[in-house]
Amino acid sequence: MALALTPHSVRDYVLQRERDLPATEQTHFKLRLLSAAEHSSIQGEWVSLSTKFDALVRACDLALVGWVNLRSPTGAEVPFPSGKEPGMSRPVDHLHQDDVLEIGSKAIANSTLGGDDLGKSKPGSASPSAT
Repeated sequence: MALALTPHSVRDYVLQRERDLPATEQTHFKLRLLSAAEHSSIQGEWVSLSTKFDALVRACDLALVGWVNLRSPTGAEVPFPSGKEPGMSRPVDHLHQDDVLEIGSKAIANSTLGGDDLGKSKPGSASPSAT
């Protein structure tokens, strides 16, 4: 029996480098599943180093739907952009390049695995994904 994906399913993701921090210091990124069409178009771009980078940024841009506890260098909480702010209106514009690449890779992996194979976190849960 085929199982349908839940397209509005959101998973928490904690960056590798923050997993040993206390929970209150971790940033939780909210990632939605990519659709088969989105995943396919990103995989199609995966041919050269420059387009691989672009594909990971695009995957992060498509999948990232929120965050909790993202801090500025001064320690102020950074709200998830609504898209109406001038300048840095895309969520990826607020993140370091390495973080965008890691989140983009996770977004692609989540969509490749699909369904219940996404790891330990369940839709709407607060536990970080361990893979």
